Amino acid sequence: MVALANYVPGGYPGGGVDRVESGDPGDFLAMHNARASMIPPASVSVNSEINGSTATVTVSADFVGALSGDYRLAVVLIEDAVSGSGQANYYNDGQSGAMAFPNTGSMPNFNFVGGGATVTPVLHDHVARALGSNQINGAPGSLPNSISSGSNHTHTYTFPINSSWSPWKMHAVGMLVNGTTGEILNAGITSGVLGLNDLAENNFNVSAIPNPTNGVSNIMVDLDIAAEMSIVVVDVIGNVVYNMTSTEIAAGSYKASVDLSNNANGVYFAQVVLNDTVKTVKIIVEK
Repeated sequence: MVALANYVPGGYPGGGVDRVESGDPGDFLAMHNARASMIPPASVSVNSEINGSTATVTVSADFVGALSGDYRLAVVLIEDAVSGSGQANYYNDGQSGAMAFPNTGSMPNFNFVGGGATVTPVLHDHVARALGSNQINGAPGSLPNSISSGSNHTHTYTFPINSSWSPWKMHAVGMLVNGTTGEILNAGITSGVLGLNDLAENNFNVSAIPNPTNGVSNIMVDLDIAAEMSIVVVDVIGNVVYNMTSTEIAAGSYKASVDLSNNANGVYFAQVVLNDTVKTVKIIVEK
């Protein structure tokens, strides 16, 4: 397996875009813009499902241009809000400049400039958990050597679910990759959390209002048919902070008020189950 370091040079803080541009985070915007003008040869979409302890991920590419050579469809599973400790903070006291992008995600509005040389604990977003076929560039043969314009190609990967993962905080990212150079030509991400794609036929919508909240957030559910509904709210490490047991509700609109005023600032996940179909909404607490 080829290591990511082959494409993105070392040094901290640092990073890369599409395994082509690399540099200091202060240059991320310019690096992004350098790639944003590129016209991809295909659109990429991803769907996933979970059966027991196995996740199945299918990545699909619709080609608008012809390609020939070693191109592949790759998948990486990523997880948000992964707890860690002892993270070196290269932005402390402004020694590496300002943050290039707004500080959102699982640690919204955290002041890294005044956060100390080490941040403990720290929540990492977009943490790579697994690669399809354990290949950073995707499985050889996942695309034919000759691809015609207007064609569609798919490839499916399976992943055993590790007991340390939190699937409700995970997504699958599919990529069209040059298997020779490692260049990412385009990418897509699952519309819902891993194994729970937001499909129209799920026949209900979920939102949280207000969000962010300073304490109480209302989970709003709109559904077309009567259903058995339960709601569980968990924190970023999976602790249950609210639990509404299964209740029969009629078609229409339903509101459940969740009081998080005694919980710490941060990100929470409300999992709404109706007739065995699940949707998840993120709630941010800022007091």
